[in-house]
Amino acid sequence: MTNQAGQPTFAEILCRFGLDPMSGDPDCSGLWYSACRLVLQREEAWRRRGRVFSWIDQEPTWISAANWYYPILQDPEQRCLRHFKLSLLGGGEIKVTEDFTWSVSDGLLGCGEPKLEVWAYTVMGLRICRGILSQGPMVEMSAFAVVFPRGTPQEIADRTAATLRLIGDHPDNFYALLSRGQRCGCCGRPLKDEISMSLGIGRDCAQAMGMPHNIAFADRVLERRRELFGESGS
Repeated sequence: MTNQAGQPTFAEILCRFGLDPMSGDPDCSGLWYSACRLVLQREEAWRRRGRVFSWIDQEPTWISAANWYYPILQDPEQRCLRHFKLSLLGGGEIKVTEDFTWSVSDGLLGCGEPKLEVWAYTVMGLRICRGILSQGPMVEMSAFAVVFPRGTPQEIADRTAATLRLIGDHPDNFYALLSRGQRCGCCGRPLKDEISMSLGIGRDCAQAMGMPHNIAFADRVLERRRELFGESGS
């Protein structure tokens, strides 16, 4: 339902999101309602373009659950591509690629919408889907979502969003979600020691990301991983 200007109505916003959780103020001109309105507009735009999406944040927030920037990861100092892999709920992994470039407008180094490559195990076998991590409506409050092309199974979008939601703006959750294997989840080089294999990342890449790399930290992260994924820690 929209008004004559094509904007979501106040009643639609209240039905979907409720009153402003901070103030309870029904003033539809406030920041909360502006952010909610932009979320609904973004949804409609994705639907018109045939996109498959799933929200990580169920409502506008100051800091997204999928935030892995400061204080979790250090910002790079130079233009670069940053890669890392996360374990996907239900089996598989999410490869994240961030392209950090210098902004022409303000001269700052930043990253646009990270690219996602999802390898998902499903009842129909392995599926590979590519999409983006959208930061949604960019106002003071926002909401993150994963967005994929037409034809992507909704289940994969939902599993990807649920996995990223587990980060919860918490460093240990992010580190626990890093994909495990014989190669570094960032640079792809073979891992040569048990600490690196336990963390899913080599010493040099861990240092570049501002991540500890020692036995005590590996034990703590593995315990958190068991809590997130179950006793097997898979």
